[in-house]
Amino acid sequence: MFWGVGLLIHALTVYAPNFIMGKNWEARKIKQFMEQDAKNNQ
Repeated sequence: MFWGVGLLIHALTVYAPNFIMGKNWEARKIKQFMEQDAKNNQ
């Protein structure tokens, strides 16, 4: 059962990444990390 759930989650992340994370999730996360880093370096 757990193997099947893992396989389903993997399939969704491979074939439908926008379904889970949204279209510009990666860009938002990079911007967030860059802003956090700039704040920490002040």
